[in-house]
Amino acid sequence: MLDMSDADKTNEFDHPVVAVGASAGGVEALKTFVSEIPTDTTASFIIIQHLAPDHDSQLGDILARVSELPVLEADENMPVASGHIYVIQPAKYLTIVDHGLFVEPPTQPRGLRMPIDHFMRSLAETAGDRSVGVILSGTGNDGTAGLKAIKGAGGVSLAQDPETALYDGMPRAAIEAGVVDQVGDLSSLAANIVDIASRLRDTPAQGGFTRQDVNGVLALLKARMGHDFTPYKGGTIGRRVQRRMNLLRFSDLTDYIDHLRDNADEMRQLFDDLLINVTSFFRDTDVWQAITTDAIIPLVERQSQTKQPVRIWVPACSSGEEAFTIAMLMDEHCTQGGKSCDWQIFATDLDADAIAQGREGFYRPSIADDISADRLQKYFQRESDGYRIRKHLREKVVFAQQNLLTDPPFSRLDLISCRNLLIYLDSKHQEQLLETFHFALKEGGFLVLGTSETSGTRQREFKTVNSKAHIYGRKPGRSIARLSPRASNASDEPTVDTPRQTRRDRELDLSKQVRRSLIDRYAPASVAVKADGEISYFHGPVRRFLHQPEGAPTHSVFDILPPPLRGRAREAIKAVSEGEMPSHRNARIRYPDRDTSVSLECVKLDTAEGDLFLLSFIEDELSEAAPIAAGEDDSEYVRQLENELAIVQEDLQTTVEELETSNEELKASHEEAVAANEELQSANEELETSREELQSLNEELVTVNNQLEEKISEVEKASDDLRNLLTSTKLPVLFLGPKLRISGFTPSVRELVELRDSDIGRPVTELAFKADDPELLKDIDSTLGDLVVSEKQVVSDDKRTYQRRVQPYRTSDQRIQGVVVTYTDVTEQARIAARLTERERQQSIIAELGQKGLAARETDAFLNELCAVLRVAYDCDFAKVLVYDQERAEFLVTGGAGWSDGIVGKATVPDSVKSQAGFTLQDKAVLVTDFASERRFEAPPLLTSHNVSSGISCVIEIGGKPWGVLGLHDRDANHFREEDLLIVQAAANVAAATIKQVQRERQTARESLILSMAIKTAEMGVWQYDAATEEVVWDERLREMLGRDKSRRKPTAAAFFEMVHREDVDRVRDALDRTIATGVPFAEAFRLTRADGKLAWLEGRGERIVEAEQTRMVGINADITERKLAEEQNSFIMRELDHRVKNILAIILSIAKITGSNAPDFEALSASFEKRFYAMARTHSLLAESRWQGADLRSLVEDELGHSGELKNLQIGGPPVSLTASAAQNISMALHELATNAMKYGSLSTPGGALRVEWKWRRQQDEGDDFLDLVWEESGGPPVEKPQRKGFGSTVIERILRAQLDTETEIDFAPDGLIVTCAIPSWRILPGSVKERQPVASPASSLPQVDLSLLEGSRILVIDDEWLVAEQYANSLIGAGCSVVGPFHDLKDATAAVGDEKLDFAVVDFNIGGSEATPLLELLEERGVPFLIVSGYGSELNLAQQLDERAFLPKPASPAAMLARVAQVIGNRNG
Repeated sequence: MLDMSDADKTNEFDHPVVAVGASAGGVEALKTFVSEIPTDTTASFIIIQHLAPDHDSQLGDILARVSELPVLEADENMPVASGHIYVIQPAKYLTIVDHGLFVEPPTQPRGLRMPIDHFMRSLAETAGDRSVGVILSGTGNDGTAGLKAIKGAGGVSLAQDPETALYDGMPRAAIEAGVVDQVGDLSSLAANIVDIASRLRDTPAQGGFTRQDVNGVLALLKARMGHDFTPYKGGTIGRRVQRRMNLLRFSDLTDYIDHLRDNADEMRQLFDDLLINVTSFFRDTDVWQAITTDAIIPLVERQSQTKQPVRIWVPACSSGEEAFTIAMLMDEHCTQGGKSCDWQIFATDLDADAIAQGREGFYRPSIADDISADRLQKYFQRESDGYRIRKHLREKVVFAQQNLLTDPPFSRLDLISCRNLLIYLDSKHQEQLLETFHFALKEGGFLVLGTSETSGTRQREFKTVNSKAHIYGRKPGRSIARLSPRASNASDEPTVDTPRQTRRDRELDLSKQVRRSLIDRYAPASVAVKADGEISYFHGPVRRFLHQPEGAPTHSVFDILPPPLRGRAREAIKAVSEGEMPSHRNARIRYPDRDTSVSLECVKLDTAEGDLFLLSFIEDELSEAAPIAAGEDDSEYVRQLENELAIVQEDLQTTVEELETSNEELKASHEEAVAANEELQSANEELETSREELQSLNEELVTVNNQLEEKISEVEKASDDLRNLLTSTKLPVLFLGPKLRISGFTPSVRELVELRDSDIGRPVTELAFKADDPELLKDIDSTLGDLVVSEKQVVSDDKRTYQRRVQPYRTSDQRIQGVVVTYTDVTEQARIAARLTERERQQSIIAELGQKGLAARETDAFLNELCAVLRVAYDCDFAKVLVYDQERAEFLVTGGAGWSDGIVGKATVPDSVKSQAGFTLQDKAVLVTDFASERRFEAPPLLTSHNVSSGISCVIEIGGKPWGVLGLHDRDANHFREEDLLIVQAAANVAAATIKQVQRERQTARESLILSMAIKTAEMGVWQYDAATEEVVWDERLREMLGRDKSRRKPTAAAFFEMVHREDVDRVRDALDRTIATGVPFAEAFRLTRADGKLAWLEGRGERIVEAEQTRMVGINADITERKLAEEQNSFIMRELDHRVKNILAIILSIAKITGSNAPDFEALSASFEKRFYAMARTHSLLAESRWQGADLRSLVEDELGHSGELKNLQIGGPPVSLTASAAQNISMALHELATNAMKYGSLSTPGGALRVEWKWRRQQDEGDDFLDLVWEESGGPPVEKPQRKGFGSTVIERILRAQLDTETEIDFAPDGLIVTCAIPSWRILPGSVKERQPVASPASSLPQVDLSLLEGSRILVIDDEWLVAEQYANSLIGAGCSVVGPFHDLKDATAAVGDEKLDFAVVDFNIGGSEATPLLELLEERGVPFLIVSGYGSELNLAQQLDERAFLPKPASPAAMLARVAQVIGNRNG
């Protein structure tokens, strides 16, 4: 049978897994083997050694000492790692599943266990072509079946050379079974495995060959072996070829083909590899259960009904395990009902050797793992080295060599079991085989395929019986067996010798020939017919019993039988069809040459075509009696014949009696022989079992013996090591027996006890000790009593200190056999311990100082505590801390203990090197044993006044600079030691750290206070956020920002995110998550809805803090709502400014065009345009004053009429009204046109004329809008006549006001004066009232008529960054008789001119190129030069409020206004 392990399945292991099996003599072999494996190998090794189940194994420890790879004891679910060695546990089976080891108890009793086969089989199934099996020294044949499975899966099987093995049973059995790829010594095996591991690592999963690459190999196989493997899949062939190349260490396929061509043995090896002869009994247990239920039981039941034999075919049977598996199942179910059952199994395979093994029916002992004990007992008989199928079962299975693709199949079969063959063939030949199987099966027959195989596209020919077990039933229909053409020389002259036919084969062939000859000679003539007499088949010489009549041929037997037999044939067929027995009566038939008596026998046959009846002709010839001739009396002759006949009869009777007696004796002998044979067979089986158990026990004993030898070597080595250890360490040890007698000692003990070798056995009480140890005997009794180790320090006579230790002397079985007294020289340790005790005391001082330093909040108090603690610790008289004042070159006693009153805080010490403190600054640490003998420096008055004789001091450094000095002093000399410097220095370090910490805390407190004040000043809120718990903490200010200051509920992150604006919440949440994850600072501005429903803008900043694996965020929020509103306002203003400037420019352009169209000449155009332009400018100034929120109507009227000269009869009145910006601009233009017309032609053109401008509200009675009525009424002027055509003014009044403001305008040209009425809608009026204010100063309204002659001869400086404005002002001043300095356009040139020129006045623009002119103005004031500021900033300029109102003129200003203002300022200055 072919195994699917080499099919197209994927191997999960990326490195080889090596199973190493060993038994007796295996320990030494394994040590040598693992020592040869280098550390860089990628393979894994699993050691399967036969171990005694009742002893702990030391194998792992033994191998670990010689192996360069890690050695582990295999345990449950332990992964198989590359470069490791795993050792099996005692009394356990190992199985590899996926990438791990599975430990399970043995399935067989001791003596029959095959752990090596068990593991290797699982390795073959799991690792496939990455598996390697190795068999080393051992007896028996465990591992042979395992190597066969590994080889069949595409792996490599190796065995130790039997000549080099201590026990050659296991490797020799594997070699003789033909399952070993290579044989070698241990070093060569290890080298081969390393090479194979390297090659497998570099080999692709499919072998790396294409079909074209391996065509040469297939051609050689076809030519030499006579078999064509081209139907195989390319992957299968590639892996098998690659496997052989790896074994032979070929890297190039061409080289391997050359080797194959010249080497017949390699040809045979490759041929065997491609056959993949791997099988086992009851493989896939679940499948066989399904086969039994769904196929075998139905076939047995069908046979009991039809009485037709069950025919089963097992193609690709290999060595016959599957065929005998089916045979056992058939026998079990045929014998269950107690009825006889006729069945036959045909097993075929391409491999002649496998067929020969199947015929023998002999298998290795490892099959016991696959077959139950009951079946093993029933169907197998135990022989010396395996099991043999019992004869009655062997006779049911016929083996034959067959090529499925070229040889004809068996026919009329009930069951075909072809498992795991199709997976190796390409799809074309799979289809061919399925069609052949359909042809071979009866209708309703069963086909069993492998677990990875299906009926494919043959769904119309096969139905699914059990999909899980892959059992299919044949559907009705006809098919043919399509056979592939045979190889050209398949049967002619194969170049490789085929196996010779065995003697048993020849006997079987002869038996078949004899059987066929007897059937031909003695079998009666027969004919098979249907129930209606239609002939289906002839057998034997039926021609003499049948007669074909003349006419058309007939197929009915009743037409061609002789008349006497026709009735008997019908009666026989009817009786048999009804289940009765026929009469078998003879019929006398006369033939021309003879008379004969013939009887008919009828048997019913069940066939796929229906019921048939077999009629057999039984002939008995009749002869006529010869006539008695008359003759002489022969009585004498008759008597003689009668006497002879009597004698013969007597002899015959005697012979018969003797024959009967012999027959009875033979029967008795036969029965005795059968009984004896059974007893001998039973005894043989028992002896065989005992032999195997003894052999297994012997192997285990050999293994244990090897381990014990290894252990003895270890014990001897340990004993030598211990002896050398005691000698080298010179450790005094005294061994005392149960009665306290000396049982042994080390040479070093003589240093403490007077001992000689002859003192062995003396009581310890008689010994003279060289150490003061009076408690020794008491401690020994105590140790023997409670088994507690006792220790004590003793001092020897030579003043050395020893640690004496008394402990029980325990044997290997934990019995107490005395005590062991050891003396360890701890003199140095005792001295060190004393020092350590002192050091611990000093460290406790430092620890106490550290605790006080941590709790310190004031430096002075801590320094006093420091001095007090050190004074007590060192039992000295004085302690002090000096603070260094570098500027004063002295030290101040800041802290101290033991000094006179008034010293601490007041006394000073110079920092010169002549004092101890000053010298300490230089040397860092100073020890003074006695000031009387001190030559390095002198004792300062502070010390001499207190009678100090000794001292110690260290520098206190902070930040690498000396902060002060810590000193201890005593009135006694030699009070301090060199070791004390370290502790004092440590105390100085504690003092420095504490001082630094106090300073840092103060600085932190100040910074915290400043930060708190800054946060409060900036009105920021502080928050904390824990991402893991979603908890948040808000301070009071943040609660106020969010409108939650009244709520006492604990805030949550969810509540916060609900408040955030839905368009911002995802962005804020993502930014917080990003900060938590990556640490990127949080910086976002977002909107949220406060608790009171108002929308607010917040700006947040935050940082991530990670503490003790907890991540949180700390941040601040600022309310930027006003800033956002201001930004929006500014944006709006900029948009509005852009809009208004463009509108103004458009208006100016329109004014220019309209004015030009009505002006007679350029001067008139210029004058009219200038006045209208300045009217717009004045309105613009009013709107700017109110931030373009509107303009006061009274201010507009007064400002416009102020430019009309001195008006005496002017009346202005009306309620406070604020116009919108657009309304103010349009009304100002209308007022300008009315005023201009009045001054030229109306009431203002004569001295007696009068003007009334009034406005009042007109309320609507209905629900309509209210109106503001504005009335312009002139009187006392020239008579008024209605003009013939409309001028610009009329156009403005009628069209602009009506179109732009929706006003209702009426113009009345009354003779007494012009009357204009405008009804302004209320929605053009801003709500509320405007407080009355002084109108903006203007040149004409606020100044009387000025004499410009005052300007003649004046030197006036002009500066403006707009050169047109500057040139206009300069030309106007020159025209007025002034001398102009400039004009200038930048501050630098103007400033230089002020320094160089003598000036009488200056006209200055406040903003020059973006810079204020303040420095220039200050220089002018310094030199006493008056000036006029002309600026467009208006009320935004703070300077304008500080100046005389005449020193400031808002832009745009006409040259006339500028000249009038300059003349006014100069006139006021002159007097």
